[in-house]
Amino acid sequence: MVRGLHVLALLLVVAPRVALAQATAADGVQAIVRGDYETAARILKPLAENTAQPDPIAQFFLAAMYDSGRGVPRDRFHACSLYASAASAAGPLAHAAADIVQTIREPLTAAAAAAQLCMPSNEAPWGEAPAASFTLGPNHWVRLDAGGTTIGFEGVERRKPGRLAGAATVWLPFRYTPVDVEGSPPVRRHFIHSFIWHRNAPDDRSTWSLGWIVTEVVGADTFTAGGDPRLVTIEAPLPPATVDTSRLVELRATADGGVEWIVNDPAGPRRGVAPKRDR
Repeated sequence: MVRGLHVLALLLVVAPRVALAQATAADGVQAIVRGDYETAARILKPLAENTAQPDPIAQFFLAAMYDSGRGVPRDRFHACSLYASAASAAGPLAHAAADIVQTIREPLTAAAAAAQLCMPSNEAPWGEAPAASFTLGPNHWVRLDAGGTTIGFEGVERRKPGRLAGAATVWLPFRYTPVDVEGSPPVRRHFIHSFIWHRNAPDDRSTWSLGWIVTEVVGADTFTAGGDPRLVTIEAPLPPATVDTSRLVELRATADGGVEWIVNDPAGPRRGVAPKRDR
């Protein structure tokens, strides 16, 4: 947090230089100076991320916002990815960005972890889970977003923070599958599928695999019920934006009152059991 606040404190000094470099980025900087962080995020985010030619000034200041948690959820991974991109471009803040990247990387002893943590967003676009909500039953619902999961159960809300985002990832829509299990009494179990395209290695820019995680919602809690890191692997600059995930994975009730998952891979079908949880 201290590092991010120090970066934001530098705004009054560097804002004139930013204005000369890019007027639209300067609008975002001035919004930060005013303390209007929501407006700053709305201006800077498309300039930094949603363009074929991202603005390094916008990347630097959006990184500072993620570093400090002002106007956007605090996320060191996202901040470092943006700082690394700003450091790779010629500009008045390139050296400062490089210094911050080094500071973030210092505690990491594994080179692979450092590379993954600070992968430049120019090379590995940042991906976030699309927000989704599902009604599971009376007084029971779940809402998912890039910052985690919120469950409503019997009039009480519970938030479970989690990073549903990352560099070089493409998130497909969540899928909800209810499974009715026989028993005394019969029970409906609730499962949420997450599908994420990811690169197989930080330096591999052409190979993408589709990972899958299925989570069971039980009352006000969630539990991992199964998954597979490589349902599909393709060679492409970017993965497809849409995939019929219903053909890839199925959930079925078993004769003994359980639930099994099945990966429909013609080359090697796989299956497993979703553990029973106390309800």
